[in-house]
Amino acid sequence: MFGLAVVGVFFIYLLLCAGVVGWAVKAARKRGIKGWKWGVPAALFMYLIVFWDHIPTLLLHHYYCATKAGYWVYKSPEQWKKENPGVAETLTWVQEGEGYFVDIPLGTTDFNGVYRQQLNERFVRQTTGIKNTLFPLTINTTEIKDIATGSVVVKMVTVTSGYGAFSVGGSWKFWVGSRSCSTYPDFKSILIGFRQIGRETL
Repeated sequence: MFGLAVVGVFFIYLLLCAGVVGWAVKAARKRGIKGWKWGVPAALFMYLIVFWDHIPTLLLHHYYCATKAGYWVYKSPEQWKKENPGVAETLTWVQEGEGYFVDIPLGTTDFNGVYRQQLNERFVRQTTGIKNTLFPLTINTTEIKDIATGSVVVKMVTVTSGYGAFSVGGSWKFWVGSRSCSTYPDFKSILIGFRQIGRETL
């Protein structure tokens, strides 16, 4: 039903655009000006009313995917165990999903802050989201940190864009945005490895 409503709105808008461009062409010709000189700016104006954020978001998404996104393993669970003999046996495994948000302004539901999840007494998963102030684009940096030393053992940067589904508070501009550039499957496997350090103590 919603899809039909969107199609109907776009059809009406196309008719409106055609009317505006046609009027601009006729008005230009009445004044002895070539029709396209007014028709093209009128068409561009009508296009930008709805689609002004589409191309910039697309370009930014691909730029940040090429320059920022990635997955880095500075230390694997096995390496950490070798460097810290006997410590793994003293840690307590924490169930998945026990996380919390920090640094989120009150009254907002936007993820533009920090989310932390304790893996055990030694490791924490931390995700920092930075939203673009003008376009619907977010750069998420997820790190697994050694709490004792403050060092980052694993890092993943993902780029997401788009307003989200209208049904969950997003925008009807469903065409804005690109597929997230993410290496989460690789990150998840090593995340499980760090979470399970100390699992045998349960």
